[in-house]
Amino acid sequence: MKNKLALLSLAGLFAAPTFAEIQINGFANLIGGMTLDDDEAVYGYDSDFTFNPASVFGLQVRGDVSDKLSATAQLVGRGSEDYDASFEWAYMTYALSSNSSISAGRVRLPLFKYSASLDVGYSYHWLTPPDSVYGVLINNMDGVRYDYTNYYGDWEYGFQVFGGRGENGDIDAEKLVGVSFEATRDWFSVRSIYAHTEFTSPNEDLTTLTDAISNFSAVVPTVTSLSNNFLLEEDSTGFFELALAIDKYDWFVGAEYTHINLKDAPIAADDAWFITAGMRFGKFTPHIT
Repeated sequence: MKNKLALLSLAGLFAAPTFAEIQINGFANLIGGMTLDDDEAVYGYDSDFTFNPASVFGLQVRGDVSDKLSATAQLVGRGSEDYDASFEWAYMTYALSSNSSISAGRVRLPLFKYSASLDVGYSYHWLTPPDSVYGVLINNMDGVRYDYTNYYGDWEYGFQVFGGRGENGDIDAEKLVGVSFEATRDWFSVRSIYAHTEFTSPNEDLTTLTDAISNFSAVVPTVTSLSNNFLLEEDSTGFFELALAIDKYDWFVGAEYTHINLKDAPIAADDAWFITAGMRFGKFTPHIT
């Protein structure tokens, strides 16, 4: 009886896709590099040539469950994580209208201009986006996101409102909420986002240090509160981003700026930005950032 049930379940699994249109897309970025200095390591690269830090392989599956409901999942393996595949996206989307939809599950956070295609790489001219700006600890969220797009005159615009929580190993972003806005007119585009969360990032060395400092609390009562400021435990954190771009096809220029504010943290704020420009000659795009 158990064998028959297993076979019936397997048959049902293979038969299910016939009722829905399934789209399967794969992508791969094989990126190798090394530093020219034996004593220097940058973004995971050292003097030994390696593909691990930035290489990524992925598979995205999307299926229409009904006229208004769809399911999306993205399986990704990264060289920096020994190519262990995991589901970075897994969500359902319900179309409220031709202009709006709501998604629930594990979704990509719209933190940056290229967040939606961050792993794919076809939408930008770099091997990888500038890590000083895009190198955040959490890029995905378990929660709900509302998307809206429309036109106003010659402008195409859209905004996203989201809420949930994110995690990456021991790092947690609780009570994560935010809103993003983007507008495009011909060759000009602008986007911005503001998000807020309670951020926790354990650090064994800092915990040992603060425990040692707290031993002096009997002598100096304020020491405990001061030592706790060194720890990132449910710290109120704000994130702001602004991106501008001009793309005339033959040439382009763009800039992106981010500001992270951690209240009561050892590093109160972090600012990062880049400016990039390039020209297109057929299949070649020389550029500088």
